[in-house]
Amino acid sequence: MKLGDGATLVTAIQGMVHAVLSRNDQWKDAHRARVRQPERSVRQQNQLTLHETIAFATRASWKLAKSNNYQAAVASLRDARNIPGLHPVQQAELLYKMGGYLNNFDPAMAAEVYRTAFEANSNFPRPNKVADKKFARMTDQSIAARDYLGQFSQVNAAIARLDEIAAKLSFAMPAEVVEQGILELGIILGASSSRPEKETGRGPDNLWLFDDVALCIEAKTEKSSDLFKVEAAQLVLSLEWCKEHIEAPDKGITPVFVTNSAKADRAEDVSFGPRLMTQDLIFSVLNDLRQAVLSITFDGPLFTDPSSLARAFAANNLSGKQILARLEKIQ
Repeated sequence: MKLGDGATLVTAIQGMVHAVLSRNDQWKDAHRARVRQPERSVRQQNQLTLHETIAFATRASWKLAKSNNYQAAVASLRDARNIPGLHPVQQAELLYKMGGYLNNFDPAMAAEVYRTAFEANSNFPRPNKVADKKFARMTDQSIAARDYLGQFSQVNAAIARLDEIAAKLSFAMPAEVVEQGILELGIILGASSSRPEKETGRGPDNLWLFDDVALCIEAKTEKSSDLFKVEAAQLVLSLEWCKEHIEAPDKGITPVFVTNSAKADRAEDVSFGPRLMTQDLIFSVLNDLRQAVLSITFDGPLFTDPSSLARAFAANNLSGKQILARLEKIQ
């Protein structure tokens, strides 16, 4: 707008308002001329707007899901989510739809997608916690032990394997070696044994999952003094990781220190109830495991009957529940 001679901005605005309210004929003619000749833009053939592209992708994914092809439906939405210029709210909406399709074949991944959508837009429902399949295996202890021990055709070979593991479990060995020994001991005991921190960069040093017991293990084999607050805090963080990534069995998840330090620097640091697995206890478990293996040799073919293993393990205090009962509380 240009101001005429002697006009001010205030008088110009007042004149414009008056022209509109009084429906000035010149103003109406100017408006009609402008409307008759709008600025037009011609888009190229097959060129879709951002919103049209998202709409087509959403429709295509729905059709794929309707035919039970959920993987392709997820792929269609994933491609749409990667379109440059997409608003975060639109990304969250696509993620939420993607999570619904993922849940049909990968619930753990669906939970992660739902969580990402919720973080981007909290108007979506808070996602349910789903166990990470990698660490949530709950196998029958006797069957898992049978499957492992079944690879040995002679009892001496199984005993030799126990001796190999025992050599790794001396606390004089480097921490990496001891943690590997704990992993292998858990496997022979029939636990779902893993090393989350080594595998993912987070979580406890070791994790033992039995049918009714879960042990969240931090190895502090180099400790010769009392357990300090920093070690307790590390085990608390590992315990929180376990609660987030695995389905807790009936007995819950028990935090465990593998160490010879039986006392905390301050009692309040261990108020969350960690248990203690000393070197003596580990070798006691190994000795009982040796006795269980030897006892099975009198029952016919080696390591073929899970019920025989279950009885032998129970007789030697090697069930998950019995192992938990053998762990002392830290004072």
